Amino acid sequence: MFDSVSRMNRNAAEGIELYMTLYDKGTELVFLKEPHINTANYKQALSKSVELVVMRSLTSI
Repeated sequence: MFDSVSRMNRNAAEGIELYMTLYDKGTELVFLKEPHINTANYKQALSKSVELVVMRSLTSI
């Protein structure tokens, strides 16, 4: 749990790399001031994106 993403890492590139590494390991990250980037929200958005791609590919068959 972090107050904000800037508390996790000061460098954006390293912060994204750390976020994705922890996400891939199944670690849930919570950002109190920026809940839109919590890993649970990211996972949900990614899931909806995959569903949309699958739906589009099925309708083109």
